[in-house]
Amino acid sequence: MTPVPSGTDWQTETERAIMRLWNLGRDAIGAIGSAGDDGCAEEIRKAREICVEAFANGWRSDHNVGPYRKPGGGRWTIQDCMRGLTSERCGGNLLDK
Repeated sequence: MTPVPSGTDWQTETERAIMRLWNLGRDAIGAIGSAGDDGCAEEIRKAREICVEAFANGWRSDHNVGPYRKPGGGRWTIQDCMRGLTSERCGGNLLDK
């Protein structure tokens, strides 16, 4: 049996495990920018354009681009922004159902 990490280590270890699972899932369905169909390519292109412009303007935009607090910490990136503007089908954030 694996020992339970002490103190706040459990939170860090849990976040790492979740990120490993997330990355495995993203590898299985494809990451942003690698979608094969033309509809996704256009959707991803538009999201990238919006997010690059928002990043250049200090995340100010007419679109809901962030920055938001990330579960694992770290800086908000253009890829994070793109996931929020891209459909689940094309590699964006999973939708609550």
